[in-house]
Amino acid sequence: QVDGYAARNDLKGQFRQNVPTVIEVLKDGWFYLPTLFVLLYFLFVLRWTGESAYIATAVMLILAQFRSNTRFTFKSFLQFLENAVKSSAVLLSIMIGAGFLMGSFSLTGIASTFSRELFMLAGGNVPLMLLFTAIASLIMGMGMTMIACYIFLALVVAPALVATGLNEFAVHMFVLYCGMLSYITPPVALCAFAAADIAKASPMNIAITACRLGGAIFLLPFFFVIDPALLMQAEASQVVYTFLTASLGMCLLGSALEGYILGIGDLRLWPFSYLFRGALLFSGILLALPGWLSDAAGLTAAAVSTLLLVLTRRPAAEERTQ
Repeated sequence: QVDGYAARNDLKGQFRQNVPTVIEVLKDGWFYLPTLFVLLYFLFVLRWTGESAYIATAVMLILAQFRSNTRFTFKSFLQFLENAVKSSAVLLSIMIGAGFLMGSFSLTGIASTFSRELFMLAGGNVPLMLLFTAIASLIMGMGMTMIACYIFLALVVAPALVATGLNEFAVHMFVLYCGMLSYITPPVALCAFAAADIAKASPMNIAITACRLGGAIFLLPFFFVIDPALLMQAEASQVVYTFLTASLGMCLLGSALEGYILGIGDLRLWPFSYLFRGALLFSGILLALPGWLSDAAGLTAAAVSTLLLVLTRRPAAEERTQ
């Protein structure tokens, strides 16, 4: 999807002569390397998971004072404090709301009966249980660390899913993956806040754009929990076959969601473009699902749609280029 977006909007990468050399990068940002080593040391050696980020940040700020272009002045220090307070205010307001949600789960006893209630609500329907589990993982991932979210859901939800006959490893990966999606999903979207500081943009706009450009990855956990061969939980031949068909399916999904196919162009310029995009979306889902019948149907639908796109040759696009 990102490639399609870039091609559709004529976005290009940096020319080679404009890319700085490794020496230039290290000369300007050498203090990031010791900071990284400090962070890894406190995380994996001392196991100070709560304090490691603060210590690494302090080390980076101290080392940055050794360079004239990164050294704090009184004005830049005040600006730094102002930006930190603004970012913290937005983030804390979201985390407080998520904390109330998690606290209510604990105080009302929902956490202990979550698995049973989820199974009853879904009526034993496996796809519906997966959908409810994905929503729960997404919500809990907003208010908890990734490890805490996974441990909680692995204890209260995963056993119910495994009991339906799903692959145990795939179920645990499903829970973990869905929880990780909270990092780009509004309203919390912690990764969007980190990117916003770099891009100097709105965190919510970044989160919404990330969800749009990564739309296909929200379907990926459903595919690999249904077909564990995507996680190499099958024979080698089956793993290779499934990887190829699922990769093609994900490419078609991305093209349909973004409205651009490499080698063909912007699908929005074709007449009945939404029909073509719908057909590509449907064929991508079929290819990602297990079974040779769905693969055959998906390939047929994709081939017919692509052939029609080539034959119609986007008259609107030709008029625009003339």
